[in-house]
Amino acid sequence: MLYAAVAVERAMKVQEVICRVLAGTLTWLQGADILGIHTRSLRRWRARYERDGVLGLYDGRRGQPSRRKAPSRRSNASCACIASATGRATGTPASTCGTSTTSPGAITA
Repeated sequence: MLYAAVAVERAMKVQEVICRVLAGTLTWLQGADILGIHTRSLRRWRARYERDGVLGLYDGRRGQPSRRKAPSRRSNASCACIASATGRATGTPASTCGTSTTSPGAITA
């Protein structure tokens, strides 16, 4: 799998911080501060590094769709249902929602 240059740089930075913490030149708190994460997260990264090597430091979520995104078929039905029940738009663009852009009480000339 190919990784973006940013992901490679991030993994190298995490690896360097973990090595410095394990060598004793940094504390866990200092290492976590450098990376902008909690100390517990840094310990989890260390465990992944020891288990999987450098590949364990890459973000495993990259390239995968969001878990929170609803399928378009379901969101279209939801938009239509909400709009018909409330008489209001959901804020979703009409092109993706399947409803018109005019509100029910709007006066058109």
